[in-house]
Amino acid sequence: MNGGMQGMRFMRCTQFMAICLPRWSADCARRDAIRAGRRLPQSAATLGSLVIIIIRLERGMRIVAACCPNASRAGVRPGLSLVHARALCPGPKLEVEERPEHERALLQACAIWCQRYSPITAIESTPDSTLGSTLGSTLGSTLGSTLGPPVIVVDISGCQRIYPCDATLRARVVDELARLGFVARVASAMTAAGAVALACDGSRRGDPRQTRSESAALAACSLRALRIAPEAIDALALVNVHTIGELAALPRASVVSRYGERTLRRLGEALGEVAEFIVPIRTLPPPSCERVFDGPVTNLESIRLAVEGLVEDLCAQLDERDRGGREFELTAICADAESQVHRLTLGSPSARARHIVAMLAPRLERLPMGMGVESIRLAVLRMGRLGPSEGLSEWADTVIARLGPASVMRAGFAENHHPDRAVTWLTVARCGLVPRRVLRQASARGILNAPRAVCAWRPSSMIDGAECVVVDAPHASSIRWRSREIAIASWSGPERIASPWDRAASTDYWRVCTATGRWLWLRRRGDEWSVAGIWS
Repeated sequence: MNGGMQGMRFMRCTQFMAICLPRWSADCARRDAIRAGRRLPQSAATLGSLVIIIIRLERGMRIVAACCPNASRAGVRPGLSLVHARALCPGPKLEVEERPEHERALLQACAIWCQRYSPITAIESTPDSTLGSTLGSTLGSTLGSTLGPPVIVVDISGCQRIYPCDATLRARVVDELARLGFVARVASAMTAAGAVALACDGSRRGDPRQTRSESAALAACSLRALRIAPEAIDALALVNVHTIGELAALPRASVVSRYGERTLRRLGEALGEVAEFIVPIRTLPPPSCERVFDGPVTNLESIRLAVEGLVEDLCAQLDERDRGGREFELTAICADAESQVHRLTLGSPSARARHIVAMLAPRLERLPMGMGVESIRLAVLRMGRLGPSEGLSEWADTVIARLGPASVMRAGFAENHHPDRAVTWLTVARCGLVPRRVLRQASARGILNAPRAVCAWRPSSMIDGAECVVVDAPHASSIRWRSREIAIASWSGPERIASPWDRAASTDYWRVCTATGRWLWLRRRGDEWSVAGIWS
């Protein structure tokens, strides 16, 4: 084996990082459930106990396409019938239909997200993928979907000034993907195939930190991490060859004749003996369109008609991407003056041409003509997903355009441990009309649906000023509120919140369920009781 591994030669000018996503299908299903606000069983509220099963319809039978590690430990495997999987996992579970097109689109979006580390990223996925951007050496393979989980390859050559330590970069990638809800294994090597093998190998023996050598770590990786045909792996197992180092010790001629050309090519790419290339994913430029006039135009109506045409073309481009524009830039090039740049920011993404033209109209009226306008360019600076509150957003944009950016505000959360003070007012022009989903809290160490789980201990509506209530003692069978005697079924609490330093008394909060199923949030300060909020 040593003789075969001694032939490894790496070019020190290149460095690749591979991001393996071993639980991709389960992570996508969990992420979709979070974004859709799907209610999950109380016992499966944490990631440690949640069982996820991906279902595929094959020959009229619902079978398991993929599953999470919790289901795998219970004996569930891809290919089992759904009835068999349910028998192995009788507890609460999340069952979703397979969505390969959605997973491919999400994988490409994740690869584009990885361009924050390096502008050159590619997807080393299975050959049934239709993304179009894969490692060039695996583009023509026909092995099916048995090569393993998808892998994102990042060319980090020349990034040492930004990331001096590879270990720090790998840890950062793992943490940031975990905050997005994805479990990842990250490795770096001098070759792309070598980095992929180190990332796909799930054992600790292929860790460079354990072996203190990249070549030794690569030699200890299993053949499955090389992503070759399963038939070749089974054939090599018959001759007691299980690792890349043992495969490298075999004569190259016999490897081609017995185990296929792909096996030898992947081995050569991993060892640096065969040149390989990656085809990077190229992001689409932001939508923009331009109208050049035959000569300087001074008629405002002609310019307005030209802008309406530009907005319609721009909205057509946004519709193709299923996105809406949040921030627009209108540039007018005048014949005798500098270019006039006007920016428009909407409360939420929009792709309605009529609304965008109405928001641009006041800016066109203030456009200095001079000797005339020669050309007009309209571009989208920021895009986003289209939301359901288009009518409210258009109303807010109209008010902001007339009264100023500080005229429309919305309530938002503030960093304060006291519930009565954990709210602030945010301008819609800056923070948007609809707040972003807090997906970063749904990490592998936290709660599955963080916004829902955190807000479960806070009422959906607060009572202004709090209403007094008569309570004889905690855990009483009844309370008197709004001149009525209300029977209580259960008490939960107290949740004690310390008061600021200038106040001596603390505040206790109780969650109380009435006999009719209504939940109240009681507040106790000293001997005074009040209703602070209600769950709808």
